Amino acid sequence: MVEATAIECVWEGRALLGAAPLWCPERGDAGQLLFVDTLASRRYAYDLASGKTHSWALDETCCGLARVAGGSARSPDGATLYRSDTPAGVIHAFDLDAQGNPARQREHIRFPSTQGYPDGMACDREGGLWVAHWEGGRISRFLPDGRLDETLTLSASRVTACAFGGAELDQLFITTAATGRDDETAAGGLFRCRPGVAGLSVAEYASDVILPDAI
Repeated sequence: MVEATAIECVWEGRALLGAAPLWCPERGDAGQLLFVDTLASRRYAYDLASGKTHSWALDETCCGLARVAGGSARSPDGATLYRSDTPAGVIHAFDLDAQGNPARQREHIRFPSTQGYPDGMACDREGGLWVAHWEGGRISRFLPDGRLDETLTLSASRVTACAFGGAELDQLFITTAATGRDDETAAGGLFRCRPGVAGLSVAEYASDVILPDAI
């Protein structure tokens, strides 16, 4: 269990809609966490070594990529795709064939209305599914059978996405949104914790699209 005091805000700039976090180990001295603000059309790089966050303008192509990429994740064995239907409050699961084609859509997890709506997500190496709760102020880990395993509470209610990073992929980075949350001082910030389990490496297809060469 991660203590609330162990969840730190590593960037306090108020992203209107932080999204699409992507860990890029080849950037900077110790890797960088890339993410975007789709409403403000900005792209960011949080540098793990320096603790600084750099920003660039974001074009509409990248905004579209971020909106599509945020709400899905694959299981460690590559056999299952999870995808959130945020307005419906449901996470669907799909079987994936050897070519990555989805089939057999089914309801995997349904969120109670009191816990917000499922948004971005990431799988860990043990098959746990970490899901951001939009309007719920938390990140939850679900077991492969859909049972709730753990919940991490944040000081921002509109939690948008998460991604594993760090040299051992043992740090969980969490993006949030400040839009409509003027009364929340931490809204729109980038958070980080060590959840006690490592994540999966992600495809690097988006790294050159989201940001130019590493600084």
